[in-house]
Amino acid sequence: MMFFLDTGKTVERRLTGKEELRCMKRKDLIEALFNAILKEYIRYGCPIKMVLIGCDGVNSVVAKSLKLTDPKFMPIWATRGFTSYLNGHGLENKLTHVIRDTVDFGHLTITDNRVNWFIGRPVLPTDYEKQDHPELIMKLTLDALKVFPKEFIDTVKQCNLKSFYVTQIKYRAPWDLFFTSFHNGTTTVVGDVMHAMGPFQGQGAGSSLEDVIVLARCIAKEMCEATKSVGGIGEHQELQRRIEGALDRYVKERRLRMIRYSLQTYVAWMLLVDSSMVKKLLALAVFIVFFSGTSLSLTRYDCGRL
Repeated sequence: MMFFLDTGKTVERRLTGKEELRCMKRKDLIEALFNAILKEYIRYGCPIKMVLIGCDGVNSVVAKSLKLTDPKFMPIWATRGFTSYLNGHGLENKLTHVIRDTVDFGHLTITDNRVNWFIGRPVLPTDYEKQDHPELIMKLTLDALKVFPKEFIDTVKQCNLKSFYVTQIKYRAPWDLFFTSFHNGTTTVVGDVMHAMGPFQGQGAGSSLEDVIVLARCIAKEMCEATKSVGGIGEHQELQRRIEGALDRYVKERRLRMIRYSLQTYVAWMLLVDSSMVKKLLALAVFIVFFSGTSLSLTRYDCGRL
């Protein structure tokens, strides 16, 4: 791991060594998970009788039913894409992440021929009117990369615009996560609904999978205890009580983990956007103290077994 701040306002991180880094398209991950599920367990258009688990993203309808506050917008415009190389890219399997002034660039290999890259930069007034025009956003993106090495610029230039994705980042602030109730009765949320975060850690999908494991374990434990008791699961009210208890434990178990994700997102935001060198140094100190000096410290976590 290498992390330094130089007089040119450059923060650079290169991750190599013992860390195992794998990058894949979200579509491929979703398809792999879908194919692993028995098809009789996948149903559409069914009425909800007991439990509702919302995993419908940052603009969640379920979140509104729980009266959760809307995620906040960061003043950061995130651009992501894939670049394919017919004859191979020749890059090592490592994460390269560089911040120069207020522009954040990183890339990670997926295969020998494909690279995933991302850029974060402050939002410009013209972004909103151009977000549906990839060619115009590409021009703004390349303008922001002028201070970066040519190989970084070339990676973006060779991107297929069909894989080009741009959005303003949303997040839940650490102080919001302290007090928000993420369940009501037998309704709760997982994934981005619960802990929308910046893409700085690359843990959006990973944290959602953690949620699912913890939630399934909490519910399964209640159901196992219920079947051992006299009379089994019993009446509807008893089942509802047990589900409510499982959801309460799930939220309690995930809360500190969510706050840690959010805090790291907030620190990364300060490193990227804040113009004050004093605040950048303070953010860097917080990063090193609380996250062991590595953005991958969050991946070293065991959420237990089902």
